[in-house]
Amino acid sequence: MPLASSQVSGKPLSWLRTVPETTMAHSWSHSYAKGSKAEANVALKAIQHGYNVHAIGAITGISNTPNSYFKDTDGRSTKVEAPDLILRKDDKAPIAIEAKYKEKDYGGYIYCDERRVKYGDQWSRITNTPVFWVIQLGPDTDNLLCMSPRKLLDTYSIKDDSKTDRNGNPEPALMVKTELFRPFTELLEGRLRIEISHNFYLLEEGKEPLLL
Repeated sequence: MPLASSQVSGKPLSWLRTVPETTMAHSWSHSYAKGSKAEANVALKAIQHGYNVHAIGAITGISNTPNSYFKDTDGRSTKVEAPDLILRKDDKAPIAIEAKYKEKDYGGYIYCDERRVKYGDQWSRITNTPVFWVIQLGPDTDNLLCMSPRKLLDTYSIKDDSKTDRNGNPEPALMVKTELFRPFTELLEGRLRIEISHNFYLLEEGKEPLLL
């Protein structure tokens, strides 16, 4: 059943504006709060453009990473990290959103975690659903930029292998020119032609699948 346009997962719009904030700079709590606010802002913008929003990410109040489960090529259950939001409008194909908050760009580039970009692309291929990264750049809630994971992977300028996550583990990042991103409003207001490509693998018993 579609969600009412005045709600996200049954929560009133006023709740979107009250995602808690914290002063723990550079901590997980700080990043989670910033990301939650950005996600709520993206959901609100989509609702204002007539979309129904299904929220499975941070704004649900559940801190665990959302996941989807599928069978792999060997018939085994496999887990793939899922996007934050699913947008639906009328009879249009659904759109999945991975919402991010970035304080600023750096020298005209936005850093995007390679691992997260790749799981967005993988989820898109498995589900035949278009996925877009939507980034709130700084505190301006209208400064929302978007790009598909496929375009992120195809157009990044530099891969920075020196980046780490907040626990100090390696987390390579893709540096993508800010000018290549498009305003999120263009996605919400425009017409989309959806083309999702697939990889094909040759399966042989006892061997790793071979990409054709």
